[in-house]
Amino acid sequence: MVHYYFPEIYPDEILYSCLGRFHACVGSGSRRATSVALFGHLGRATSLELPRNVSLIYDRWFKYRGLTLEEFTNYTTLLPYYLAFSSSEVRESALSAVFSNNEYLHLRLGLSGYGVGRPSFMRFCCACHRSMSSTFGERYWRRAHQLPGALVCVEHGLPLRCSSVGLPFTGRYDYHVVDDATCPPDAPAVFDARNDQLAKLLAEVAEASVGILKQPPPPRTLEEAGMQLRIRAERAGYRRPGSTLLLARLTSDFMREYGSALPLLGIRRPDVERSNWLREMLPPQRSQFHPLQHIVVSCFLAKQERSLASRTRRSPSIFGEGPWPCHNPLCPDVGRSVINDAKWHLQKRRIVGKFSCLCGYTYTRSIQPTGELGPPRFRSLGPPLQTLLRKWVADGLSCFSIGKRMGLSAKTVERAARAMGVAVPESPRKRKAAASLALAAVLAS
Repeated sequence: MVHYYFPEIYPDEILYSCLGRFHACVGSGSRRATSVALFGHLGRATSLELPRNVSLIYDRWFKYRGLTLEEFTNYTTLLPYYLAFSSSEVRESALSAVFSNNEYLHLRLGLSGYGVGRPSFMRFCCACHRSMSSTFGERYWRRAHQLPGALVCVEHGLPLRCSSVGLPFTGRYDYHVVDDATCPPDAPAVFDARNDQLAKLLAEVAEASVGILKQPPPPRTLEEAGMQLRIRAERAGYRRPGSTLLLARLTSDFMREYGSALPLLGIRRPDVERSNWLREMLPPQRSQFHPLQHIVVSCFLAKQERSLASRTRRSPSIFGEGPWPCHNPLCPDVGRSVINDAKWHLQKRRIVGKFSCLCGYTYTRSIQPTGELGPPRFRSLGPPLQTLLRKWVADGLSCFSIGKRMGLSAKTVERAARAMGVAVPESPRKRKAAASLALAAVLAS
């Protein structure tokens, strides 16, 4: 029986790369013979991102090297990336498939049904290869460079290059090693780095993708993932007063920011074809989405949150730094600083600030030319308060009673109701005055 030495795995080396180096060390020239040496028998196919029969490799070569099978899988494959936004049940099922050498792990994770294209070539970084050669004396394939959303080397900030190794592999027993034939120094880059804005976007996505691979977030159900995304969208300013999400504006802004990067990332546009996958990611989320879709949307919302916070900080200093308090006595957050939606304009030498709370209450404050800050003044009612006002009018409450509840005068309530097209009952004083006028007219006649 021939005994072989399985090489040590280098930092961030993908398991497929180690299998290729093993094939080169065997020196038989036969890929089938390599498969027999690796697995103990023939009939095992190779794969890049999620190699099949990982547990066989582990039991045969790594069981006594100080790693558990789960750690070995997480350190050498892309499984942590593909499970990053999955529930604990899905993660347990996937690990069970790894332990049992299940041949259908791709189907179990739903990889074949995602609306995201898989890379067409294995990728590499010339700067990384120079570092590998000087440190280890040989080059290898890195995990971070094979992620679907990684088109930039996060260590050197350079666009990755396309190797001559196409994906998926054409042969069942292909073991491609890194050399000048597979990774020539003059290989084309995956995108044109002269576009600074595009390069910056792709670098952000690559950094987030690698971060997810190294440290996945906690498990979450489909419902939890959709709700977290909705909360972040609301924090980024995509919610009008009430409960409606501004999906059209969200999609438009997303396409304006990431539209040029989507074809390179292999993600279909959310504003074409039969469905908007951005809307499908929101509650109620019924299906799993590709990690790259989660990452790109998360990067976009983080940028929008920073932009909103920046606009808030640029507000006139006399108004103070946001968020600002709500003055609606019916709001559960009355008196608390919960308002992020604020706008400013100049009106007759005064700076007027308009503050809108999600409860539907909008008020203004003005800065006089002398620098004096005026008191809060009611401006308008949003959908939630409009619904409440219609209900109270239908119940027969007077403008005075409604105003007392809302902290407004009866005339203000009457004007707000008329602006909504709601007929309000006359106050007792007006009815008495109208009756007096009618009586006087009768007596005069």
